[in-house]
Amino acid sequence: AGNAALFRATCGKTRLAYIRGGGAQSLQAAREAGFRCLQPELDRSGHDLRNAAGAQELVRRLASWRGDAAVWLGDAASSPGLRAFLSAAKEAGGVCAAYTETGLR
Repeated sequence: AGNAALFRATCGKTRLAYIRGGGAQSLQAAREAGFRCLQPELDRSGHDLRNAAGAQELVRRLASWRGDAAVWLGDAASSPGLRAFLSAAKEAGGVCAAYTETGLR
C-alpha cells in the first residue's frame, strides 16, 4: 500500500522496508520479494525530534553507542528537529549516512 501511494505521488517506488515486530519469517519473505529490510539498533519513534533540545538528547544518546548505529525516527521528527540533529551530530564529529535504494550513503 505504501509503494502504491509513493508511485501515485512520484511515479517511483522504494525497495526499502521496515518491518516492526514481524519476526524472522516476515523479514525473509520481504527479502525474497526484493526489499532491503531496515533493522535499526535504536528506535526513537516514541521520542520527539522537533527542536534543538530533542536533537541534543539524541546526539548524547548516540555518543554512548559503540560503532555505527542505525536510528529509526518514525514520524516523531520535524524539519527543524532534523536540521538541529544534523548540525549537532556534525559538531560532535558524527557522520550521518542515509539509506538509499542500493545501500548506505
